[in-house]
Amino acid sequence: MKKKTFIYAIGLVIVTFVGFVGIKGYLFFNPSEQVLGIKSPQVNKASKEMNEMLNGVDLSGFNTKDVLGETVTSNIFSKYKVTMINVWATDCTSCVEEMPEINKLSKNKPANTNVITLCTDTAWKDEAIEFAKQIVHENKSVKVLIPDKVLQKSLANRIVAYPTTIFVDSQGKMIGDVYLDGKTEEDYLKELNNRVKTLE
Repeated sequence: MKKKTFIYAIGLVIVTFVGFVGIKGYLFFNPSEQVLGIKSPQVNKASKEMNEMLNGVDLSGFNTKDVLGETVTSNIFSKYKVTMINVWATDCTSCVEEMPEINKLSKNKPANTNVITLCTDTAWKDEAIEFAKQIVHENKSVKVLIPDKVLQKSLANRIVAYPTTIFVDSQGKMIGDVYLDGKTEEDYLKELNNRVKTLE
């Protein structure tokens, strides 16, 4: 009887541990999730880490292509007061799910602003490029850049959670903190307008 009780207790501990690890993992890869209406501590932790890693980021000087083969350089920033850059990966489910919302934002963005995305794994996986092309096919207004060495070093290689969004000024310099809370067009639009106000 004692042996069965011991085995049961061990099993309960294992199940509890696995559940805890699963929840922690989910919150890390889905940092904008909230529990009981209170933002998860994982959001604050991830935000702090990302802000430290991206402190002083400067995206000027890149010369790359988007997934459709069009050349894109850092001169694109000079055309707008604020550019939103959504950084994602093809194996990030929440990233892919929000692309229709990014598409809506791209079509309805405020004057003097721009919206682009950077798909990190397109830098080394041909299948990622093909996947991203399909995203663009389904969401015509989404622009997906392939990170060149400059974008890899200055941005893509520093990302620890997906999706991550940053905002840069007309010179490619980051405005404020990273943004991890976006999910809908409304979320991103509100934050885009907030960043514009900081430059006024």
